[in-house]
Amino acid sequence: MKNNEIIIEHLNNILCAELFAVNNYLISSKLLKSRGIYKLSNQQRANSMDEMKHADAMMDRIIFLGGNPKCAFRDYSGQTDINIDKTTSIKTIIENDISSEMSAVEYISNAINEIENLGDKITSELLIGILKDEDNHLQWLQEQLACINNIGLDLYIVYSQNND
Repeated sequence: MKNNEIIIEHLNNILCAELFAVNNYLISSKLLKSRGIYKLSNQQRANSMDEMKHADAMMDRIIFLGGNPKCAFRDYSGQTDINIDKTTSIKTIIENDISSEMSAVEYISNAINEIENLGDKITSELLIGILKDEDNHLQWLQEQLACINNIGLDLYIVYSQNND
């Protein structure tokens, strides 16, 4: 499957979105930590590291397939700015991350189907592993949002201040 432009384009699109996610999760982790929201901060940092591993795998695969890693800083929807700061609510951070992860799951699922149809089983298996990680991120974020909706933001913050 060397030099297949369609596969390399998908991998570069995923690379760009994964690098965007690295920064998004890392920035939100630091902002949450500064508020004393340690549990959520720690998970956001772990998600950032997962996304970095995904980006690393994309670059390796792109190079192996004869392409060049190319990236414009953007997510799956084309967003180029990380719109969070000290004043962004915890619920908004989680909702934005859910939206990003849903876009990732959709794009990667479609890419897997197209790449499988092109006959590149190895790349599709690599993406299936990444898809599982993205789905786990999404599930965890949805659980946090459900928790906020069930117990309220104030109790969620108290729960999230523990650093264990």
